Amino acid sequence: MRTRLLNEMCISITDCPHSTPKWTDEGKLVIRNQYIKNGRLDLSNPSFTDGENFEYRCRRAKPMPGDIIITREAPMGEVCIIPDGVECCLGQRMVLLKPDPQRCDNRFLLYALMSSSVQHQISWSEGTGTTVSNLRIPHLENLRIPEFPMDEQVGIGTTLAAIDEKISISTAINHHLPPSRSATDNSPDIRRGKRASRRAARLRHSSRLFSIADRIGTINSTKSAKIPSDGMAVG
Repeated sequence: MRTRLLNEMCISITDCPHSTPKWTDEGKLVIRNQYIKNGRLDLSNPSFTDGENFEYRCRRAKPMPGDIIITREAPMGEVCIIPDGVECCLGQRMVLLKPDPQRCDNRFLLYALMSSSVQHQISWSEGTGTTVSNLRIPHLENLRIPEFPMDEQVGIGTTLAAIDEKISISTAINHHLPPSRSATDNSPDIRRGKRASRRAARLRHSSRLFSIADRIGTINSTKSAKIPSDGMAVG
């Protein structure tokens, strides 16, 4: 399969400031590593900084809706797209990717970065033949991303985003079902079972989506793709 370097698919790849933001109780939003998981940005417990620190942290590149954030470590290789209407700056240990709209679709790039083939590149140093714990900028710039025509990228990105949303809705519904009121609900075994069930659901969401993302390497066209009731794409 033909590939293209990540650096060639982006207008810019910018490391975040290597300093701790000045934390405030309110003000400008700061994205932190722990907010990014499974391709999504969780802002349920936001952190803030003041206007001066915000401007300082945006001086090299200002995050904009549609940009992609990737974590460098702790954890490494988690990605998300900045949603519409979100003004933010980056905390520590993250990199801002600004996809080139003439060369790639940002949702396609998101799922390509989540695929096992690219995640392997992220965690493995071909130069030393060892795993790495910190994603360095030169290594990131040289990741090889599957290359498709723009219309196919848009189709792939749209299809995977629809599947992702369907899985997320199903998972949320399962997590918010009314609990049983049996007398044993608060027993240690029941509580452990519930925690295990929630962990399993999260793992199923991740592994299923990642396995679909891996099909990027074999999909020829998704113009006529449909999302059937089981959440899997078919041509």
